[in-house]
Amino acid sequence: MSTNEQREFIPERDHGYGNSPKAFGEPVVVSDGPPQGCPNCGCKKVFQISVAVEAPPQLRVPEGFEAFCVYVGCPACPWASPAINSSRPKTTE
Repeated sequence: MSTNEQREFIPERDHGYGNSPKAFGEPVVVSDGPPQGCPNCGCKKVFQISVAVEAPPQLRVPEGFEAFCVYVGCPACPWASPAINSSRPKTTE
């Protein structure tokens, strides 16, 4: 099963908001998440994650910027919090 098929296979990640923006970057751990841990499986360690995404229609992305989202995710199960979408200056690699 490909990564894209796996993402579509996890319906609990939409939180009732419909489809999430398509991620095209690699998810990056930004920091440790809240100390309460995972509400789904009880894992004590969750992480704040950032990933570049296609801009959702309601987000206006200025020239030279890219859309991204930040969310909290659990490494032990499919649970992830709703994402916050924003934009940031594009990085040159």
